[in-house]
Amino acid sequence: MIGSINLLYLCFFSKMGILLPYLAAYYRSVGIPETMLGYLFAIFAIVNSLAPIAWGAIGDRLRSVKLNLAINFGGAFISLFTLFLTDNFYWILLSVAASSFFMSGVQPILDATAISIEKKRVIHTER
Repeated sequence: MIGSINLLYLCFFSKMGILLPYLAAYYRSVGIPETMLGYLFAIFAIVNSLAPIAWGAIGDRLRSVKLNLAINFGGAFISLFTLFLTDNFYWILLSVAASSFFMSGVQPILDATAISIEKKRVIHTER
């Protein structure tokens, strides 16, 4: 179980490290003016700040960590994939908001799961 959490952490942070540094260059390459880049990064930050509240409520209703992670990863993958299919600013804005919404729910779930696994491991080794 620890190996799968490590793999999920690796995938999650690798995606961020690979994708985020080049987004501004990609946006400029599809013709988005530099004055509009601020809107794209601002919507990412705003949604990323507010969405975990919604994911907490969704997680309470689903009561399944695996289903919640599947929805988060699936939604993030689809919304990031659609980001590269268009050069229309408003579709890109919608895709950025959707990908931020889905990605914001992943890290809290991974953190809580890793802490839970570590607590069980520590309790098990103390016996």
